[in-house]
Amino acid sequence: MARRDSGGRRQGAGGARGRQARRRRGAGRQAGRIQASPKGWPGGPSRDAPRLPPRRIVYPCEMNKQLLNRRSALHIRHVLEQFNDGLFPTEEAMLELGVSRSTLFALRKEWLSATRAGNTEWMPGTSGGNHHPPWPDEAVRFLREALSGKPPFSYAFAASEVERLLGFRADRAQVRKWAIRNGLAHHNPRQRENRHWRRFHRTSVGELMQLDATPHAWFGHGSPQLPMLNMLDDCSRMQVGGVVYANETLDAYIHFLKKVFETFGLPLQVFVDQAPVFKSPLEGGTTRLKNRLDFYGISFIYANSPQAKGKIERLHQVWQDRLPTFFAKNGVPSSLESGNEAISNLIAWRNGHERHRETGMTAQEAWQKAVDEGRNKLRERPKCPWWEYIWSLMTTVNVMPRGRVLIGSDSVPVNAKAGERVILCNHTDGTHSVIKEWPRKGTLPIVLFSDRPKDADTTSGQPTVRF
Repeated sequence: MARRDSGGRRQGAGGARGRQARRRRGAGRQAGRIQASPKGWPGGPSRDAPRLPPRRIVYPCEMNKQLLNRRSALHIRHVLEQFNDGLFPTEEAMLELGVSRSTLFALRKEWLSATRAGNTEWMPGTSGGNHHPPWPDEAVRFLREALSGKPPFSYAFAASEVERLLGFRADRAQVRKWAIRNGLAHHNPRQRENRHWRRFHRTSVGELMQLDATPHAWFGHGSPQLPMLNMLDDCSRMQVGGVVYANETLDAYIHFLKKVFETFGLPLQVFVDQAPVFKSPLEGGTTRLKNRLDFYGISFIYANSPQAKGKIERLHQVWQDRLPTFFAKNGVPSSLESGNEAISNLIAWRNGHERHRETGMTAQEAWQKAVDEGRNKLRERPKCPWWEYIWSLMTTVNVMPRGRVLIGSDSVPVNAKAGERVILCNHTDGTHSVIKEWPRKGTLPIVLFSDRPKDADTTSGQPTVRF
């Protein structure tokens, strides 16, 4: 029957001795762990062995080298034999070979298998090494020219261009290491300012698009500072537009947005800054560009800082790094149109071939994946009779005597009385129209004059879409 002490606590057999043993074990844990030798260690574990703190494993600094480059095969076999016979503790064998515990047991397994098969000259295998074929001479010559130019290509752009032009795929990190080995590394890389702003991206294509303009010397050092309008989809990171204009004007935004909407469709929202072309400085005011987007149900969302629209700001940095070096190597374009054609090719390549670090896909793949999964908020271009007039530069003019309106240096006849106020529309393709009234939903345009081709307008007798 179990005994109880003076406090009523139950005592087992040998209660006093049990308490003493527990005290000794507690003291042992506080003073340090008794190093118990493995089975077969000469002398075996002793009660009187000194209580030492547990040994901390510290591996040699040369562990990143191959084992055969650090230890001879004879030494490795000797350590494994001693360890297998119980003469080397696990920790000692790990330190002796400079390997982890799992690697040690894997080596012992291989050694035992070879020994049983009669292979007394066993040695560990080697792994890694440079198994890639040498880079093509054309790629090496291109990278030397690109990275030694003034200014030099960025590593990411050099990797992108060598794949686009020569079909040789190399990552940015590979190009960087190659440049360091060949003395072509960038000396003072530009430090980017940290952005401490987090905004989760939208889940559907066309739910939100970011739009912004940035001035830069796009065509190389000494070229004029011209604005570049960029627009990308927030969900897929697809760049839907990138065009350099002579000036950042309402006419430039009309031309840019009309082309984007006709190519990709109409989004739900457009994320912009608080520039006057987007937001009126007056309380409750509006802008001519905002009125055009409101006509088709597109909302502006205003960012309070550049950090809030970090995706489009990062896109600006990409082209500020790439375009000046590209045109410095390939020559300044003869016109703005030819320059924008080259830029369009670079944008298309980047959308289809460069993987995004966050999505793990190219922008084109992410776009298509969202569309296939039904995550698409884009609307097709509406069959609206006002479309070509909304996306034109509209100004109010007075009809001159004999019913004529001045367009540039020419005067054209219109079906209106002298002194009547009409709307002159300068279309994005260089043609002109004169209409009687400002666009209003639910009505049809009354065209007084137009030099547009007859098949340019898709208007019919009745509006296809009722507002």
